[in-house]
Amino acid sequence: MGPRVTTQATKPEAGGKEREQMPEIKAPMGGKVIKVSVNVGDVISEDDEVAVLEAMKMEMPILAEEEGTVAEVKVSAGQSVEAEQVIMILS
Repeated sequence: MGPRVTTQATKPEAGGKEREQMPEIKAPMGGKVIKVSVNVGDVISEDDEVAVLEAMKMEMPILAEEEGTVAEVKVSAGQSVEAEQVIMILS
């Protein structure tokens, strides 16, 4: 099983209130994206593979930590990523 790396953050609004940002899926380490398994609009469940990262000559599936709909895919196959780089946003 690959790493589950979704995080959810809050951002202050005007007036000091906080609002939730959409959940993000981040690369667990630097490497090269060798496969993007989902498209914008796909509904995913917890533990679904969303991408595959090659790091240290090993393939590492990246799994969703929660269910949601893919709102944005920020990477493509062949692209290099850094650790903690946002690769997808869910809604």
